[in-house]
Amino acid sequence: FFKQTFDLALAACEKPAHPAMAAACFAVTGDDRHARAAAQLLIDAPITESGSGGYSNVWSFALAWDWLHNHPALSPALRDRAAARIADRLQSELAQLDGTYMALWHGRNQAANGAMVAALALAGLPGQKDNLRRAAGHYAEALRALEFSEGLPEGPSYWIYNRARPYALAADCFLTATGAESLAGIPIRAVMRKIGLWTLYSFGPNGIFEPYGDSGGLLRLGETGM
Repeated sequence: FFKQTFDLALAACEKPAHPAMAAACFAVTGDDRHARAAAQLLIDAPITESGSGGYSNVWSFALAWDWLHNHPALSPALRDRAAARIADRLQSELAQLDGTYMALWHGRNQAANGAMVAALALAGLPGQKDNLRRAAGHYAEALRALEFSEGLPEGPSYWIYNRARPYALAADCFLTATGAESLAGIPIRAVMRKIGLWTLYSFGPNGIFEPYGDSGGLLRLGETGM
């Protein structure tokens, strides 16, 4: 099943959209051309910024940098350049999160998840300890909000890529990098379980997810990545 599913992704990797996409294809296939593509994207592709309805892709650069850290395609010089780019964007993301502009369910939680991934990737570098502390604080607030709501407030179709995936990604990175099961007293696995159960409970016997919140259309199983 995995091979059938990933064969589709591998076809798309001929023109990878972001660094983690190419790096993941390398991890699955061992084909160095995907690693070289990821390394090039780490240097050349723009690291976007959260705000004005868009959300930073810094998490993709952080994952690719981590996964390819010791690969020959990422020479020490390129590795340092990529790390500097990620660190600069992490700083600007944290600056936004420290402010009051972004609403909780419209960007703040997504930016917090992305910043957490980036901060964990760079945690071993000099000068990153404070960034890790700041990112963990914002990430804890996002987890706390999700634990309180016990679901994603605006419905399945709106949430699946923009909100649900970053939570799962950041949670996996946090658990793997730290070995800790909780943050600020919040049990991370239990919160992730709530998202999973909420998704199941919102799925009806007619094969359609319950249309509430901002959900509209694309509510059948498989149509939005569900």
